[in-house]
Amino acid sequence: MTQPARLERLFGFVMLAWVVCFRIGVWLAEQRPINVKKHGRKAVSLVR
Repeated sequence: MTQPARLERLFGFVMLAWVVCFRIGVWLAEQRPINVKKHGRKAVSLVR
């Protein structure tokens, strides 16, 4: 917490990694659709 610039950069990298994972998940879901269970939710998370 003594170096806010480094902390800001770390959060930036974490957000960038999350966005990349999400975009890959969306792309994979388009390639091979995710099954929808009986309760209406998808069987697998897009991010996972």
